[in-house]
Amino acid sequence: MNQPLTLSQVFLALLLLVLLAFILMPMMPKRDPHPTIARAPASGAVTNSDHNLNPLAIQFLNARRVPDSRSPGVGTDLVYRDPWGNPYMITMDLNGDGRCRDPFYRMRNVSRDHGAAGFNNITNCDDSLGQSDAFEYLGGVMVWSRGPDGKADRLKPANVSPNKDNVLDWVR
Repeated sequence: MNQPLTLSQVFLALLLLVLLAFILMPMMPKRDPHPTIARAPASGAVTNSDHNLNPLAIQFLNARRVPDSRSPGVGTDLVYRDPWGNPYMITMDLNGDGRCRDPFYRMRNVSRDHGAAGFNNITNCDDSLGQSDAFEYLGGVMVWSRGPDGKADRLKPANVSPNKDNVLDWVR
């Protein structure tokens, strides 16, 4: 028959687990608790020297370098441009809450459709009436550009010119 474990047997098992943890701890790879993060230069572009922001050195984008600051691709100013030469705007969820609040598309003038519902899969989770400039995309990354006309107007809705031709990656 199965006998229940005695208190001394449970204590001995816990003691062995703690000893094993102390033996294995020095073998664990050490991580810097305060990694150096690259700061944005005056141009606004973030450089990732020594892969501090991507320690596994995973290549997420293979953008071609171009010899000027107007052509599609990554220019001499480190700005990534669309096929019309407009900068891509990239907003990322850096705090892990699953939300992106882009400086342009967060504005009610641009994104509010009715109430808290917005155009292009954007909502205002903070204000059920949609009166605040707190519209956000529930996702990890927003990438957009001003599209073929190269224009964006913060006073006009997203579904009206010049904003309606903006190229948005989060709208499927």
